[in-house]
Amino acid sequence: LLILVRLFQRIFMDIKMESRDIRISVVIPTFNSENYIIRTLESVFNQTLFPYEIVIVDDGSRDRTVETIWDFLEKHKTLFNNAKVIQQVNRGAGAARNNCIRNATGEWIAFLDSDDIWDSQKLEMVTEIIRQYPDVTMVAHDEYAVNEDTMNKKRLCPLHEHYRNEKSLFLQLYQGNLFSTSCMTIRKDIIERAGLFDETLRSAQDYDLWIRVSKFGRLYYMDKPLETYVTRRGNITANTYRRYNCELRICRKYITDLRKLLPEKEVRRLVRKRIFFIHKIEAYLAVKNGRIRDCVKIIVRLLPELMKKVR
Repeated sequence: LLILVRLFQRIFMDIKMESRDIRISVVIPTFNSENYIIRTLESVFNQTLFPYEIVIVDDGSRDRTVETIWDFLEKHKTLFNNAKVIQQVNRGAGAARNNCIRNATGEWIAFLDSDDIWDSQKLEMVTEIIRQYPDVTMVAHDEYAVNEDTMNKKRLCPLHEHYRNEKSLFLQLYQGNLFSTSCMTIRKDIIERAGLFDETLRSAQDYDLWIRVSKFGRLYYMDKPLETYVTRRGNITANTYRRYNCELRICRKYITDLRKLLPEKEVRRLVRKRIFFIHKIEAYLAVKNGRIRDCVKIIVRLLPELMKKVR
């Protein structure tokens, strides 16, 4: 019976790895994720097509995240044993993701945050797109959103409705982020060419990188929800004022690039429109998250930020 079980596992693994000519590295940064990481890893191990490798970088967790990961990998090593677990001192999500990318050996990077969940067909469908469209350098898709307290109440986020294939991806992204991190699969050489994640940004590092990679190659957007984004208390998304400041930095960071595409009058209009939108959405989220003081600080800064000269 044991021999039959081993044989079945071997056949099952061979089927899942049949498309490893397209080498996708799954990169997972973790920080104090012991209550969520098993669910996330299970969504990788339940894929109808396994990745080439899994690279996990723990960003100085103070709980049992690393031990939990090793226990899980040990139990599943007969199915998949090409996983790396790397520990670093706490330096932030951007630094952890960069460490993942540097240690990945696949040609493609599939991002997965340590509390999000992939649909079982995600990697198979992404692989098929890569095979079908050789000029594609980025693949994205829709997602579900769910709160950790109400995991059974998913909300569909059809992000593809905001994306226009015929328009400049850079200009679309400058006006607002279209992609969640765990929805993105990008060629590694494109990420390196764009300059990896900006580790000085403590929030919105993914948004900043998407703007830069949008200058290289072609995006394919699938209108299918292949991931569930989990919002939990205390995660970086909940820190409204920090994200607000980072998004203002990003807004002004790419003005020179805008000037290469648009006349000066249009650049000034677009920058001020973006500044107004940042204040509007972050003030709303501050109230929604019960951060009234943050909301007041954001509203007070609106007029001075709009009056700043567009340099």
